[in-house]
Amino acid sequence: MIKFASLRVESIGHLILNTIRFFSEKNHNYLIIVSNPDKIANHFIYDFLKTNYQTKKIIFLENKIISELIEIFYKVQKRLKFFSIFYANLRWIHHEFPRIEYGSPYRFYNSFLKNKKKFIFQKKYEKTFQDWKKTNKVNGKFVCIFGRDKGFYSEKYLDNGDRWESVKEPRNFKFSSYKKLINKLIKLNYTVIRMGRKNSENFFLKNKKYIDFDNIIKNTDSKKIDLIEFMLFKKCEFIVGSTSGIHAYASLFDKKFFYVNNFPAGRIPYFKNCYFINKRYKKSKKIIPYNKIDRDILLSENYTKIKKKGYDIIDNNQNEIYNLVIKNIKKPNGVNLSEQKFIVEGEGALLCKNWYKKNLKLFRN
Repeated sequence: MIKFASLRVESIGHLILNTIRFFSEKNHNYLIIVSNPDKIANHFIYDFLKTNYQTKKIIFLENKIISELIEIFYKVQKRLKFFSIFYANLRWIHHEFPRIEYGSPYRFYNSFLKNKKKFIFQKKYEKTFQDWKKTNKVNGKFVCIFGRDKGFYSEKYLDNGDRWESVKEPRNFKFSSYKKLINKLIKLNYTVIRMGRKNSENFFLKNKKYIDFDNIIKNTDSKKIDLIEFMLFKKCEFIVGSTSGIHAYASLFDKKFFYVNNFPAGRIPYFKNCYFINKRYKKSKKIIPYNKIDRDILLSENYTKIKKKGYDIIDNNQNEIYNLVIKNIKKPNGVNLSEQKFIVEGEGALLCKNWYKKNLKLFRN
């Protein structure tokens, strides 16, 4: 039986993770996937996934009108269940069986890592990347670093979680909290490249070994930008980043990933070779142990709801971020939180052991 699907191509995170998850978890005999070419956030990523997953039975097509018709069909088959046998929910797989009881309209990526395929990369793109590196004087080892600020997306949550209003986005934090780490990495002879496009927070560091990707891609062809972005994440020594869609690059090749400001508390980051530290929850001027946080906000990213419960969200400071990376570059050491009762979903990543020991009170019942 032939099924139809579309990709959520307008988001790099969902384009990568939804696609990996779908093909890791679902049966798919004959499948036609049609996407809107005008909305593709990164054409190189799209082509890369297409190359790796397309077969004689799985066909990827790009057509604006047909993709919009498939989206209409998605809504129809939700009401008329008979038609669901012709629909494959690739685009909205993260909405299946949502964890409403924990404050999330989603269910993210449990167990898909075990079945993730090994991706094939075509080496013909290497020369373009090497030429770019030479032009921009990216010599020797380099790392990719990013932080989610208000320029990343304009998405904001209302109480019911499915519409938007202008409120604080609790996944965001100040990129300047990386300053101490960046200076140390430069002293260790790394070139540090700030990733992301249209960043809101300006951060200036006068050093030839610090590069802001967004500043050096101006007047560059968009398809070349997509390729260079992909290659930087693929070829870097490691990634430092936070909760945002761009972190999905780490999942493609299981790149070493130092994950700061993990949020919400109930989710372990879904990456192999990943070490993380959490944001904290504060209530009545006291830091609350994770096991004492209200059950119905353990997965909530809805700041309005979190605030109504009396909580503030506290970011990691410069020293915590510095120690996560510097103390784990050569011999990473982590703690598996999967048995903690506040953990609701996720797998793969380990909590930084040094941070865990310094914050034991956060993990007491």
